Amino acid sequence: MDRDGRTEPVVGAPGADGGQGRLHILPGTAARPTTKDARRIGPAALGIGGADTELGGHLLG
Repeated sequence: MDRDGRTEPVVGAPGADGGQGRLHILPGTAARPTTKDARRIGPAALGIGGADTELGGHLLG
């Protein structure tokens, strides 16, 4: 995500925020991913929304 070459897992939480869902992005360090400075992204940040959005339920690559 930040192009530093380190692994940054994206974890989906489809039931969060009343069913709208959320994505958690864990930044990578030289040793492993960490929760320090993790980012949370909700549907509104992506321009989508609704009570049953379930963001994080399906990730397409």
